[in-house]
Formats: sequence, C-alpha cells, structure tokens
Amino acid sequence: MFQRISLPSTLSRSLFRILPSYRFFGAVFLLTLMLLLVALTHISIGARPIAWEDIFQAIFAFDSQQFVHHIVIKQRLPRLVVAMACGAMLGLAGFSAQKMFQNPLVSSSTLGVSSGAVFFSLCAIYFFNVSENDIFIPAFLGAAVAGLFTLSMTEMMNRSSISKNLHIVLAGSLVSMLFSSLSSFLMQLDPLRFANVQDWLLGDISPADFTDLSRIYPLALLAIGVLLSQGRSLDVMIMGEKQARSAGVNVTRTRNITLLCIFLLASLVVSIVGPIGFIGLVVPHISKLFVSEVGNKGAWLSMLIGGLLLSLSDLLARIIIAPKVLIVGGVSASIGSICFLCLLYFMVRDKRMS
Repeated sequence: MFQRISLPSTLSRSLFRILPSYRFFGAVFLLTLMLLLVALTHISIGARPIAWEDIFQAIFAFDSQQFVHHIVIKQRLPRLVVAMACGAMLGLAGFSAQKMFQNPLVSSSTLGVSSGAVFFSLCAIYFFNVSENDIFIPAFLGAAVAGLFTLSMTEMMNRSSISKNLHIVLAGSLVSMLFSSLSSFLMQLDPLRFANVQDWLLGDISPADFTDLSRIYPLALLAIGVLLSQGRSLDVMIMGEKQARSAGVNVTRTRNITLLCIFLLASLVVSIVGPIGFIGLVVPHISKLFVSEVGNKGAWLSMLIGGLLLSLSDLLARIIIAPKVLIVGGVSASIGSICFLCLLYFMVRDKRMS
C-alpha cells in the first residue's frame, strides 16, 4: 500500500554531513542562551536585587559613584566568571578522560586526582606554612601522584579476571578514599590551622575573584589548547593501540600529554575553589546527547555545559535558603547525581527497547 521513498545516494550523504553540523551549532546556540540567562539571573539575584539594565550599565559604563556597580563588578561578576571557568575546565577534563580511557565512569574525581590534590595542599599548609593562595604546585603534585597511583593499581588489576572497565574506577575509588582519610587525619592534628579552609574543602567559590583567575589562566589556556590539539590522536586511539600505532600515532606520548593536562586542569580548579565533584563525570554524557565524542565538537560542548552547570549550581546555592549561602560543592554534587541517575535511566530504557 505504501511505497518506500528513498533519497538519492548523493543527497543522503550530503544530509548526513550537514545535519550533525546543524545539531552542533543548534546545541551551542541553545546552551549559550541558557548560560546568558543563568548569568543575568546569577548577578541580579542576591541580598540586594539588581535590575538587568543596571547590570549592563555596570559592565559597559562603570560608575565608581554607584554602589550597585561595585556590587556587580567586584562581587557578583567575579563569582560568576570563576564558576564558568572552573566548570569549563572540569567539563573538558572529564570529557578527555572518558574519551582516552573509553570508560563512561572516569573523571578527575573518580580517578582520585582531586583527593590527592587536596591532601598535598593540606600538607603544604601544615608543614610548610604555605598560604591558601599559593597551593597550586602542591595541588598539582598531589593530583599527579594520585593519578599515577590509580593507573599503577589499574595495571596490577588488569592481570585479574575482573572486567577491565571496572579496574580504573575501583582503583580510583580506593585512591580517593586513601587520600581523603589522610586529609581527615591531618586536619585533626591541628584543627585551628585548618579553620580557614573548611569551606574550601567542600568546594567554595565565594572567596575566589579575578585575582585568582589571573594566576591560573595562562596554564589553563595552555592545558585546554593542548587537549584540543590531541583530539585527532585520541580519535584514532579509540580503535585500539595497534591500529593507532599503525596510523602513526605515538600512543605513549599522547596518553602522557593528555593525562598531564587532565591533572593540570583538576589541580587548577582545586587550588582556587576546592574539590568540585560530579561535573566532570556528568558533563561528557550530556554532550554526547548532541554530538559524538569523535572530533573536538564534544570537547567544546563539554566546556560550555560545564560552565553552565557550575554557574547554575552556584545560583541555586545562593537562593535555596537565602539570605544564607550554601557551599556550591554540595549543590553541584546533588545536581550532578540527579542528572547522572536520569541519564542512566534513559540509557537502560533505550537498551531494553532496542
């Protein structure tokens, strides 16, 4: 009764090439609008509500005599920019980690990297009296040590019969628990010395400002640029190490450079706002709803989604029980866990339907 309509082969191939691009740019447009709306709401809502026209005047025509302009430029705008930047870094780090390991449960938090960065930072504060503003180097060393420890344990467990996809997650969980327990023990030695970092340990954006970003943005841009440049090599590595080597990819160098950048981005975030969980784990899954992980489109979307999620988390942290402000780390973990459970539900449902 019904006749199947088939498109010409050239037209169908053209459509398959064009539609993904429209899907990507459509996602960028939608997410950008959402980020702009969240940003304006983030700045306007607070102990003193600020109209949107006053926000634009403060940004584009700052008047030092206006108290509202000082609130926008020196308090709310820096907090928003820090949230967007840290969310973007965590999103890209999580996307790169999942792409390299081909494991949907990998992120800087599940690798134990954040816990290692926190422990080494506390050691620097306790033993060497390092200021909270100068903990990037110990945070990076801790991230690298914890990450390498996780990878070493993974290689040991690969000799067993356990599923290889669970090796790195299990090893990362063990390393994370180890460094978290060591951090708790260290803080009990002198609670007064660590009184100022209690909120930082939970992931706190409120103290950060443009000064903190000015210290880390060169390294952050370098790590982001390097990760984006490794996208093509990581695409080839998806097919397997043998195929990648036959295609001319230096697998060892690509893996080491990618890991170094992941450790760097995670430690940069920890050094200014503390450990932020679930952003790097959930963001890559959301980006895959729009584009595939092949190429750099997923990486760009992950940065955009990461900035949006952490900005939204900080907005909710400021309004849930206003005028009291919650710690953004707990809010982001709650949002991330809910998003991840929803993604798991739809994945399981789609699998059963297929």
